[in-house]
Amino acid sequence: MAEILARARYSNDHTFDSSGVWAMTGWGMTDLAREVIAEIGIEDDGHIARDIVPAARAREPDVVYVMTEEHLREVAVRRPDLADRTMLLDPDGSDIADPYGGTLDDYRVARDHILEALEARLA
Repeated sequence: MAEILARARYSNDHTFDSSGVWAMTGWGMTDLAREVIAEIGIEDDGHIARDIVPAARAREPDVVYVMTEEHLREVAVRRPDLADRTMLLDPDGSDIADPYGGTLDDYRVARDHILEALEARLA
């Protein structure tokens, strides 16, 4: 969801690509994620989940934003080459809770927290 939100708001200025530390590789967005982005006028562009390993990307990222402290630790273990470029998306240092398995309201809270963090980081 974060990649789609970032691209929808900031694609003229930045390039975004996402991978997950525990991604269900090949899976699309959940119905609830699709619903909460549609509520703000953004459509699922066919996003498919990818794992952060292997490191087969056209170009290496300048910065890697993660949602939680646990993700920070996992990136350091699984992709130590990215550890020095990895930080929490929320510049206040707060975790952004993963809504997976939660309610529609959980997804809305995550969406709004992601949008606030993106605005703070990319404004």
